[in-house]
Amino acid sequence: MDFANTNSLFVISDLHIGDGSASDRFVKCRKEAQLWRFLDHVARENGRLLIVGDLFELWRFTIDQVADRWQSLLDLLLHMNAGYIPGNHDAIVAHLAPDAHHPFFKNVQAPFTATVGDRRFRFMHGHEVDPFMPVYLQRWGHKLGSCSALFDIKDYLLSLTNYALSDFLYDLGEQLLRVLHWMAGNAQHTIHEALLESVPSASRALKGSIRVQKMLSRFLYHREDVSYDVAVVGHTHKPGRFAQWYFNAGSWTRPTNNFLKIGPDGHVDVFDWCQHGQRSNPTLILDHPA
Repeated sequence: MDFANTNSLFVISDLHIGDGSASDRFVKCRKEAQLWRFLDHVARENGRLLIVGDLFELWRFTIDQVADRWQSLLDLLLHMNAGYIPGNHDAIVAHLAPDAHHPFFKNVQAPFTATVGDRRFRFMHGHEVDPFMPVYLQRWGHKLGSCSALFDIKDYLLSLTNYALSDFLYDLGEQLLRVLHWMAGNAQHTIHEALLESVPSASRALKGSIRVQKMLSRFLYHREDVSYDVAVVGHTHKPGRFAQWYFNAGSWTRPTNNFLKIGPDGHVDVFDWCQHGQRSNPTLILDHPA
């Protein structure tokens, strides 16, 4: 993806756009008009748009349904020359025929590393380092669409608990994964030492969500393996940053929409997209010095 002659790079993730029916939360939550205003803002800023995964909800809806409903959006994204890295919920778009559904899908690309300013940025969805997203689920998760009632129940419970239920379940899953690794005699990455050094004290690092700690540690190990300075991701639906090397674009599935803005010098800002435009989002992932 070429960033030349671009004022800023705008990054969004996890819109989970469906087929426009009553089961499509994107439409149900009136996100469509907000997205159009945001895309107009990107164009006015002479910015470049990058979507880092889960643009569409293809576990619940077919690509035919989604593409037919959103032809005008695909037209605009093509006109903007937006980049598109698939996530775990829209992984099948990476396997479409070149002339299938819409020319925009030719813009689909794999995770990549690019230099912005003087730092190497890794752009990806984030599920690539998540052990709860095995390859077979990424490829065949759309088969779960036949269980749409279960998705409706899940969405209702998450909204009812303000997503506290998903946090609890993910933390429980991390604990179970740790036990399974131990029982199988397999080595598992511990909390990365750099993560412990980045917080005021090791004891404070042990507070909060084990899911957040483990995911950040996995990104630290991945950063060492792949060799980059900054991770730009989505996947967890939680916007914010950790130190100056991890930035999450959040999602458009909650009451507040989120995006990242990366300047030509490599400086990254986290924003919410509100009714009256952009608003700075100072969320820190875990607790660490500024």
